[in-house]
Amino acid sequence: MKHIPGSKSLAALVLLGLILMAPAAPAASPSYLLSLRQGLQQGLENLDAHLVQAAREIGSLGIRNPKVNDVLRLVLVGQSFTISCSIISAGGFMVAVEPAEFSRLEDYNLRATKDRPQTQASREPTLTKRFPTAEGGWAVALTQPINDEQGKFLGWLSLLIDPVEMMVAILDQAPPPSGREVWLAQSDGVLLYHPQAAEVGRNLGSDPSYQGQPAKAELGRRLSTEAEGESQAAKAQWLSLGLHGAAWRLLLVRPEG
Repeated sequence: MKHIPGSKSLAALVLLGLILMAPAAPAASPSYLLSLRQGLQQGLENLDAHLVQAAREIGSLGIRNPKVNDVLRLVLVGQSFTISCSIISAGGFMVAVEPAEFSRLEDYNLRATKDRPQTQASREPTLTKRFPTAEGGWAVALTQPINDEQGKFLGWLSLLIDPVEMMVAILDQAPPPSGREVWLAQSDGVLLYHPQAAEVGRNLGSDPSYQGQPAKAELGRRLSTEAEGESQAAKAQWLSLGLHGAAWRLLLVRPEG
């Protein structure tokens, strides 16, 4: 098996960005949010490049070669927020998965249950929206197509990421300025991370629990159309990042109360 370099942790990349950009500006300035976005974007791109290399290696081995599990394990090394790494056949079956605790899912038909959005989509690299997983819980999937050495499409390499654990790891190393919170949302307003766990998964623009909170509803609507901005009503600033056409909004918020 060819050597696949280990990927740097997202938390380490974000912390490096903050060290390089701070503390020249005061805590209330956008420098923290900018450097946080830069580190998170770099970390996602690093993970994606790591996945590209792994997909190439699996394509040369064949997706049912027992050695592919070694490749999957290497992808997971050093990332505390990854849930699993799996190979999904062109027919939608999970043919290999790591870690071993999920081996029960091998030969699991994802098309039948629609557990993996990318099995219903194109053969292009993808960063999915948040969805319920066969492994249990919710996640986003970063995927790469797997082709053999002749270019024949074999399936997908899928890395499940828990956005909550990802942000916890990052913010543990790079906490926000005093009196601020960091949120992470999809461009449709669905919260991928919030310091209050009960808020995760809610849509800022449409969730019934936000009735009577017009500032959040306005924020959710603006997140769907504005890549960056500031809401005085919601006391929030945001920037965007993403991969493969998917966009996330990274917010710095002054919480109420």
